[in-house]
Order: sequence, then structure tokens, then C-alpha cells
Amino acid sequence: MEGFSKYSPWKEHIKLVLMLNKIWDFAEKAIKKPTTCKELEVYEVLDMKVNLIILVGIKDSLIPHFSMEKTAHEMWEYLWNLF
Repeated sequence: MEGFSKYSPWKEHIKLVLMLNKIWDFAEKAIKKPTTCKELEVYEVLDMKVNLIILVGIKDSLIPHFSMEKTAHEMWEYLWNLF
């Protein structure tokens, strides 16, 4: 992904992949962490899946900008604000 001109098509591609995998909500909005162990485990796996899909879709030079970002939603918002 290079700059603003490529952000919009990139966003639509990633959004479609996330929707197809039924995990778009993790990028679109902040989802409260569950309190039970089993639900927390599912939450963490799905959030990591979204993180991976986002990271695979960006240039390596952008990855260090995500060291402070913790959730998929925070990563998505960071990219939106960046571009």
C-alpha cells in the first residue's frame, strides 16, 4: 500500500476479506473483551486473525507503526487516520 491513492482500494479489499471470514466487526468497531476464559480465547484468536490480515496487506515499512496498537480495531483506526 503506497499512500492515500492506494488506501481506498486496499481498504475495500481487506474489508471484503474480513467480511468473508465473518470478522469485519473486529476492525470496524471496538469490541469489549469477554470475561470468561473460553470467550476470551475465541476473541483473542479472531482479533489476531484480523491483525494478521491487515499486516499481510501493508508494506513492511508500515509495520513498525503498529507496535503501540493492540487490537485489530486500533490498527484499522490507525491506518484510517494515517491515510
